[in-house]
Amino acid sequence: IRELLQSLGHDDITIASDGVDAYTQMVSTAFDIVFMDLKMPMMNGLDATVKYKEHLETTREKSTVIIAVTANLSENIKKRCFDAGMNGFIVKPINKHDLKNILDLIRKNG
Repeated sequence: IRELLQSLGHDDITIASDGVDAYTQMVSTAFDIVFMDLKMPMMNGLDATVKYKEHLETTREKSTVIIAVTANLSENIKKRCFDAGMNGFIVKPINKHDLKNILDLIRKNG
């Protein structure tokens, strides 16, 4: 994703090493968008998102757009992602066209 984002002109990219790191970075840094892999060590992407959304309830901070990154886009996974508070999906393997489309959709919907 980093290389694809850079090829689309996005250079300010932060990478988390695992789900705990992702959560920690999300509560300490304002991101425009987070691509949250569902399968990460230490804490999966669903749990990190739920924990982040719980944090927002106590702080009243503005929510970051969270896009699920997954190889499995079953209806069950979609439901679980939306229930966790995610805003959309991108399916692995990720290509530049799909990534550009999701970024354009986010920009359009503000």
